[in-house]
Amino acid sequence: MTIVLIADDTPTALILLTLVIESLGCTVLAARDGVEALGLVETMKPDIAFVDLSMPNMDGFDTIKELRRLYGSAFPVYAVSAHCKQEDLKKKALAMGANECICKPLEIDTIEATLQRHHLL
Repeated sequence: MTIVLIADDTPTALILLTLVIESLGCTVLAARDGVEALGLVETMKPDIAFVDLSMPNMDGFDTIKELRRLYGSAFPVYAVSAHCKQEDLKKKALAMGANECICKPLEIDTIEATLQRHHLL
Protein backbone atom coordinates (compact mmCIF):
# COMPACT_ATOMS: atom_id res chain seq x y z
CA MET A 1 0.00 0.00 0.00
CA THR A 2 1.24 3.47 -0.88
CA ILE A 3 1.98 5.79 2.05
CA VAL A 4 1.58 9.51 1.34
CA LEU A 5 2.90 12.25 3.63
CA ILE A 6 0.88 15.47 3.62
CA ALA A 7 2.21 18.45 5.55
CA ASP A 8 -0.13 21.46 5.63
CA ASP A 9 -1.06 23.82 8.45
CA THR A 10 -4.49 24.64 7.01
CA PRO A 11 -6.94 22.20 8.65
CA THR A 12 -9.40 22.26 5.74
CA ALA A 13 -6.69 21.56 3.17
CA LEU A 14 -5.29 18.75 5.31
CA ILE A 15 -8.70 17.09 5.71
CA LEU A 16 -9.62 17.43 2.03
CA LEU A 17 -6.26 16.12 0.81
CA THR A 18 -6.47 13.21 3.24
CA LEU A 19 -9.94 12.26 1.98
CA VAL A 20 -8.90 12.53 -1.67
CA ILE A 21 -5.73 10.50 -1.25
CA GLU A 22 -7.45 7.85 0.88
CA SER A 23 -10.15 7.56 -1.82
CA LEU A 24 -7.34 6.55 -4.20
CA GLY A 25 -6.48 3.65 -1.89
CA CYS A 26 -3.45 5.18 -0.17
CA THR A 27 -2.55 5.53 3.49
CA VAL A 28 -2.02 9.12 4.66
CA LEU A 29 0.43 10.50 7.20
CA ALA A 30 -1.01 13.95 7.99
CA ALA A 31 1.10 16.65 9.65
CA ARG A 32 0.35 20.28 10.56
CA ASP A 33 3.95 21.47 10.23
CA GLY A 34 7.41 20.31 9.25
CA VAL A 35 8.38 19.21 12.76
CA GLU A 36 5.33 16.97 12.99
CA ALA A 37 5.97 15.64 9.47
CA LEU A 38 9.53 14.64 10.29
CA GLY A 39 8.33 12.98 13.49
CA LEU A 40 5.85 10.90 11.49
CA VAL A 41 8.43 9.75 8.95
CA GLU A 42 10.62 8.38 11.75
CA THR A 43 8.12 5.56 12.27
CA MET A 44 6.80 5.04 8.72
CA LYS A 45 8.71 5.94 5.60
CA PRO A 46 6.28 7.44 3.10
CA ASP A 47 6.47 6.70 -0.63
CA ILE A 48 5.84 10.34 -1.60
CA ALA A 49 5.32 13.70 0.13
CA PHE A 50 3.21 16.79 -0.56
CA VAL A 51 4.58 19.65 1.56
CA ASP A 52 2.98 23.08 1.94
CA LEU A 53 5.64 25.79 1.81
CA SER A 54 4.06 28.13 4.39
CA MET A 55 3.85 26.36 7.75
CA PRO A 56 4.68 27.31 11.35
CA ASN A 57 7.54 25.83 13.40
CA MET A 58 9.36 24.45 10.35
CA ASP A 59 8.36 25.71 6.92
CA GLY A 60 8.06 23.62 3.80
CA PHE A 61 11.45 24.65 2.44
CA ASP A 62 13.30 23.29 5.48
CA THR A 63 11.05 20.23 5.59
CA ILE A 64 11.81 19.41 1.95
CA LYS A 65 15.52 19.91 2.55
CA GLU A 66 15.44 17.54 5.54
CA LEU A 67 13.39 14.91 3.66
CA ARG A 68 16.00 15.03 0.90
CA ARG A 69 18.78 14.58 3.45
CA LEU A 70 17.01 11.60 5.00
CA TYR A 71 15.81 9.81 1.88
CA GLY A 72 17.86 11.09 -1.04
CA SER A 73 16.87 12.24 -4.50
CA ALA A 74 14.87 9.13 -5.43
CA PHE A 75 12.16 10.03 -2.89
CA PRO A 76 9.43 12.14 -4.59
CA VAL A 77 8.73 15.38 -2.72
CA TYR A 78 6.28 17.97 -4.07
CA ALA A 79 6.07 21.54 -2.83
CA VAL A 80 2.52 22.82 -2.53
CA SER A 81 1.58 26.49 -2.41
CA ALA A 82 -1.16 28.94 -3.23
CA HIS A 83 1.68 31.16 -4.49
CA CYS A 84 3.55 28.71 -6.73
CA LYS A 85 3.37 31.08 -9.69
CA GLN A 86 5.86 33.35 -7.93
CA GLU A 87 9.11 32.42 -9.65
CA ASP A 88 11.38 33.13 -6.66
CA LEU A 89 9.29 30.88 -4.42
CA LYS A 90 9.25 28.12 -7.03
CA LYS A 91 13.02 28.38 -7.58
CA LYS A 92 13.69 28.20 -3.85
CA ALA A 93 11.47 25.09 -3.50
CA LEU A 94 13.28 23.40 -6.38
CA ALA A 95 16.66 24.41 -4.92
CA MET A 96 15.70 22.73 -1.62
CA GLY A 97 15.00 19.53 -3.54
CA ALA A 98 11.33 19.57 -4.52
CA ASN A 99 10.50 17.60 -7.66
CA GLU A 100 7.99 20.27 -8.62
CA CYS A 101 5.85 23.05 -7.16
CA ILE A 102 2.12 22.38 -7.40
CA CYS A 103 -0.47 25.15 -7.05
CA LYS A 104 -3.27 25.07 -4.53
CA PRO A 105 -6.00 24.13 -4.53
CA LEU A 106 -4.79 20.64 -5.40
CA GLU A 107 -7.14 18.85 -7.74
CA ILE A 108 -7.76 15.11 -7.60
CA ASP A 109 -6.54 14.72 -11.21
CA THR A 110 -3.21 16.36 -10.32
CA ILE A 111 -2.73 14.15 -7.27
CA GLU A 112 -3.70 11.01 -9.15
CA ALA A 113 -1.41 11.84 -12.09
CA THR A 114 1.49 12.55 -9.73
CA LEU A 115 1.02 9.24 -7.92
CA GLN A 116 0.76 7.37 -11.25
CA ARG A 117 3.90 9.08 -12.56
CA HIS A 118 5.80 7.47 -9.69
CA HIS A 119 4.02 4.11 -10.09
CA LEU A 120 2.34 4.49 -6.70
CA LEU A 121 -1.22 3.66 -7.83
